[in-house]
Amino acid sequence: SPEFSQKVYVFEVEEGQPGGTLAGILEASDTDLGINKEIFYFLQNSSNEMFYLEASGMLRTKTSLDREVN
Repeated sequence: SPEFSQKVYVFEVEEGQPGGTLAGILEASDTDLGINKEIFYFLQNSSNEMFYLEASGMLRTKTSLDREVN
């Protein structure tokens, strides 16, 4: 099974950056072989309106972040 390079990830994004800004990258590895070694990332049961997670592990903002609004 996959193992993440960190147990906890903490990312920071400056306020006012445009939607699609990279917040951070999740990294995991798997010792399986062939197709079973492939890792795809997703947010389970997420109703998060501020971020989305690409299958590659890149966490991005959906919109510009504003402290007063978000």
